Amino acid sequence: MTSAVPAVAVGVDYPAGPSRALDWAAQEALARSAPLRLVTGWTGAAHDDPDLLREGFLKASARKLLEETARLTELSHPGLAVICEVVDADARYALERHRDGVQLLVVGARRAHRFPDRLLGSTSLHLAATAGGPVVVVPEDPYAGLSVRGDGPVVLGVDGRDPGRDLVAFAFETAVREDAPLRVVHAWHQSPTGGPDGVFALADEGRTTAEQDMRLHETLAPWRARYPEVDLHADTVHSGAVRALVRLSRQARLVVVGRHGQPTGPLGRLGSVSQGAILSARCPVAVVPAP
Repeated sequence: MTSAVPAVAVGVDYPAGPSRALDWAAQEALARSAPLRLVTGWTGAAHDDPDLLREGFLKASARKLLEETARLTELSHPGLAVICEVVDADARYALERHRDGVQLLVVGARRAHRFPDRLLGSTSLHLAATAGGPVVVVPEDPYAGLSVRGDGPVVLGVDGRDPGRDLVAFAFETAVREDAPLRVVHAWHQSPTGGPDGVFALADEGRTTAEQDMRLHETLAPWRARYPEVDLHADTVHSGAVRALVRLSRQARLVVVGRHGQPTGPLGRLGSVSQGAILSARCPVAVVPAP
């Protein structure tokens, strides 16, 4: 039976088992009163034993492991309904191709031990760059516990000129659901201006900061009125956006960024800020595409 509430879908590696992404997705589904959909991508061609493939033994084994993971997830999250899907597709495309009836995609990201700012594999980046709806990338850590939800603020990175309604709404709605403070950050940098004598000079920093503050507060004014219950803090910072978001991610429960790039390549739509946040943030990162 299909649920009237769109599901939260999470990618589960084969062989299925517990992960930080799964735990985060289960808690998120409960918070949204939504079912949780566990999706494992199955590529039988990767197994070269024709007898096992012919009898469907390995695929049946994958489904059995996924169903056991679903059972354990329901036990550890009372009231949660869990759905299982073993999809005949590479993991990169399994979630992407099953967007119907899904309100949020969740995927884990494993970082290289010696290079913590590099991800192993590209599924998380691919989904964040191409999915038609919001994607949350949860950093996996084999040396930490499964729970990754903190009690810090939700952090929203915006472009002060055009932050995007879907992006801002996602952050405010998350703050309401979690009863969490919302910190909105607009990072700006100073560009040189040309003088009458052709000499470039930096604009007055104090005046520029005041202008950026005013622009951000004007942008957020209707959202303050719409969500008066949210404890909102708005800041403009004179530094790179990625640096500011990564610094704040150390205490945040979620970083929310937009996706405004052009689809000129596999990661062309992701943009430097959202990609940098996924690669370096210390908490889950939500990427919300522009309509």
